Amino acid sequence: MRAALINLDRLQLSAVVAFLIACAPHFCVSAADQTVDVETLAGETVAGHLVALSTDSVTISTDSETVELPADEVLSISFAAAQVRAASAAPVHVLLVDGAAIVADQITTDRSGAHLQLGGTDESRLTLPSDAVANVRFNAGLAGRVAEFHQIAGQARGTDLLVVDTGEALDYLEGTVAAIEDERILFSMDGETLRVKRSKVAGVIYFRGENEMAAPPIHVVTHAGSRFPATSLQLNEDQLQLATAGGWNVELPIDRVLRVDLSGDKVVYLSDLQAQREVWQPFFEQPQLPAALIAYRRPRRDAGFGTDALHLDGRTYRRGLALCSHTEIEFRLPAGYSRLLTRAGIDDRMRPAGHVELTIVGDKQQLLHTTLSGSDEPQDIDVDISGARRLVLIVGFGADLDYSDYVNLCEARIVR
Repeated sequence: MRAALINLDRLQLSAVVAFLIACAPHFCVSAADQTVDVETLAGETVAGHLVALSTDSVTISTDSETVELPADEVLSISFAAAQVRAASAAPVHVLLVDGAAIVADQITTDRSGAHLQLGGTDESRLTLPSDAVANVRFNAGLAGRVAEFHQIAGQARGTDLLVVDTGEALDYLEGTVAAIEDERILFSMDGETLRVKRSKVAGVIYFRGENEMAAPPIHVVTHAGSRFPATSLQLNEDQLQLATAGGWNVELPIDRVLRVDLSGDKVVYLSDLQAQREVWQPFFEQPQLPAALIAYRRPRRDAGFGTDALHLDGRTYRRGLALCSHTEIEFRLPAGYSRLLTRAGIDDRMRPAGHVELTIVGDKQQLLHTTLSGSDEPQDIDVDISGARRLVLIVGFGADLDYSDYVNLCEARIVR
């Protein structure tokens, strides 16, 4: 039987002590000092100072009023930019069994648990049960083979793995990770304990067996690049208290939080769905179209034609679809969503030219038909798709052949 590194009784883990991040002096600020942008399910952004935050609601103070928003209507909370550390440059990446990804400067393990020195501006330590750790990557020994490491971690196995870089590829030894020290890793195999220099190791992967967890409704991202999935949260003065998906509690100083994602399954962006069918045809039919032209006119996801973003009405959008005439794109919709929302119009770079007919079809029933023109203002579209399983978007030719017919469907999404 595989020898366990640490045999911690989960009943002995205090809900408050299981995870603790102490606030570093001179970095802590109050919630009132935090400027945030709150993105709502309706596609609006409310900016102000954070007053209160819980699993149920978000309260911010704007220049004119105090606004309380139900959490069910909030997609995300983005905090004012501070110095953000590139997570890829951190020495240690720790993945927990509940999906949390922690960026750290150092990790050691012993009989009392796993101890992390947090990266970025974090000056405190984090201690957690050793059996909460799924794998550890050491960037100094990984040589850019992160994808290869993830592939090994995803393989079925019955032992721990010590992953090394041979120079040509990653390889691994099977056994038991006994401990991670400052400079060495104790690894047991074939009845012998090896003391391996950490500089020679790309990472360690623990055998944890099957671990099925429901997708959490909350994700919190720190400035250092750590990500915590959570089931609930509560702002208490300058500390954001989380109940993680793994059943541990975390306290994060609010000034170290970069983003709180509350979207869960409230919203699905069309750009994230696999298209069941994509058809483009030119205004003038040709017996054989150049492959390069066909590729250029294909629908764009989260980008415009010839640009890495969508531009509409003087704003830049990072999510959405860009389509040209004549295009038909079909999606199979997940169950339980009731409305399709988007801001639609001719790309700013084409205006005032461009003229198309936009049709939205759900289960072969026309749900919307409207004209989009470069000389008109963009339209906010809200379509009832309740019960529909097939959605087809059609950008048809308008009054000007296909001249400048580049349509942006910004923030195109379905919501519950």
